[in-house]
Amino acid sequence: MRQVRTSYTVTNDTIVTQPGSSFNLELTFFDLDHNVGISDASFTLEYSNASLFYYDNLMTEMDGFYTFRFRAEVSKTIYITITLEKEGYITQIIEFKIQSDFSGAQVIQQQMMIGGGFGILIVAMLIVGYVRVWSIPVLIRALNRMIRALGKGRIPKGPKVTTRRALALAIVNEELESMKLQKDQEDIAPEPIITSVPEVNELLEELASITGLGEAEIEAFRADLARMRASERTGFLKEVIDQERARRADVLATPTEEVPTPEVVPLGDLPGEL
Repeated sequence: MRQVRTSYTVTNDTIVTQPGSSFNLELTFFDLDHNVGISDASFTLEYSNASLFYYDNLMTEMDGFYTFRFRAEVSKTIYITITLEKEGYITQIIEFKIQSDFSGAQVIQQQMMIGGGFGILIVAMLIVGYVRVWSIPVLIRALNRMIRALGKGRIPKGPKVTTRRALALAIVNEELESMKLQKDQEDIAPEPIITSVPEVNELLEELASITGLGEAEIEAFRADLARMRASERTGFLKEVIDQERARRADVLATPTEEVPTPEVVPLGDLPGEL
């Protein structure tokens, strides 16, 4: 039995679209022997499921005019093959070419979204850095690092800070700038107040030289000092020495009374009655 001759016509076999946009494939399945459309034909679709989405419930057919609706998911060239067949009719195979590509506006929008995401990430990192690092004073951060090093059993390194001498030099040069003068670092004393704390032994020797104490008295005095705090010994000894010096100065300043010595008269000068 001879099959009925068929043909097809398509509205457009090349579709230009964009990712996320929907489009229709329209075709007519035609009976050449009777010049009528063929209704209720079976069809098979071949395409990449990852690249296209097919709206099964939106497929329509009227008097042999078939409409299939798809949505492009990616940016690429996609091919769709539709096979139309019906019992007693010659099968037709139709191929469509789908060119899916981003538009200029979509490209700009995508770049803005990517750039905005990176921008938000950078701003968030800056905020975290400010809260956890930059808002804390430098010396506090240095102390925290030293404490963490000690907690790990390591000897911490001293922070790099400006010395008192450098700070004083900067202040002095700022004050002298109006007079066109400038000082060098050698002109600034390393320490603001130079003091010397004498040794206890030196003070004991000085006390012995003032008071005339012997070795036994000095050793007894040393034993009494051992009961005192180390920070109090030097001050106590200096106070005792100052008191002894003051007492000796008072003694030396008081004039001594001279005892008159009897005048020796020669025997020949004595009166005759004697």
